[in-house]
Amino acid sequence: MDPCPFVRVLVGNLALKFPVSSSKPSLSRIHPSSTPCFCKIKLKTFPDQMATIPLVQQQQLDHDQSHIQSHESFSASNPISLAACFTFNKTQTDKFVEKQVVSNKHPVLSIDVYSAPDGASCGIPSGKLLGKVYVPLDLRGAESRACVVHNGWVTLGASKKGSSAEMHFTVKVEPDPRFVFQFGGEPECSPQVFQVQGSAKVRFRFWFLPQAVRRGFVMSSTVEGVGKCSKPEVEVGVQHVTCTEDAAAFVALAAAMDLSMDACRLFSQRLRKELRQQFVV
Repeated sequence: MDPCPFVRVLVGNLALKFPVSSSKPSLSRIHPSSTPCFCKIKLKTFPDQMATIPLVQQQQLDHDQSHIQSHESFSASNPISLAACFTFNKTQTDKFVEKQVVSNKHPVLSIDVYSAPDGASCGIPSGKLLGKVYVPLDLRGAESRACVVHNGWVTLGASKKGSSAEMHFTVKVEPDPRFVFQFGGEPECSPQVFQVQGSAKVRFRFWFLPQAVRRGFVMSSTVEGVGKCSKPEVEVGVQHVTCTEDAAAFVALAAAMDLSMDACRLFSQRLRKELRQQFVV
């Protein structure tokens, strides 16, 4: 089985430090041990992602750097260091690269940093903007090799170095190949299941082993709304599939998710004909 090329942009290893003394009221009233800070991580065409930022004191940095991981140990499998993840399929990657070539401009990842002295409003963090960071991205060749775009400290705002807050972060672009499977029809009708390889769809059989140990998770699974014709599509990370039985387990899970849409309907509503036929005697 050949996987489909995917690319992901990872942001993590966040840390924030303030100067020892500051004449600016907006910074002097922020105490590293008591006031939370957060950021909005933005990339065009993707929903914004939010993350809290650990605050550190200069004395702590001088004696202990263990809270900031090296980019070699930073990965999507480490939820402690990971702050945001943006995933591109083949079509999205090609569009980004095409725009980059035509306009001669790199797509930009932005990180807006806020203090949050007043906590959250209606569940949404709100606070004073401390500064913004912009990171140009180059996705050319990202389907075959990993690249660390940034790993280190940057100054927030336009003030001179040493008089403004500084932020540490890592941005990494890496390949994330996945197996993609698509149902040929509604799961309850026992349809064929195809493996998607680019623009082609390949037909292949599943054998279920009842005692097999299932590892990993479904990267992505889609279903349609209630009452709509659904042909689920499931994406599975390559690292979680070592044999056909593994793939079969993920496909079965996607089918179960789709069927649950009907199982949750009220008893007063009639089942769809595809399901009613099974009870005819």
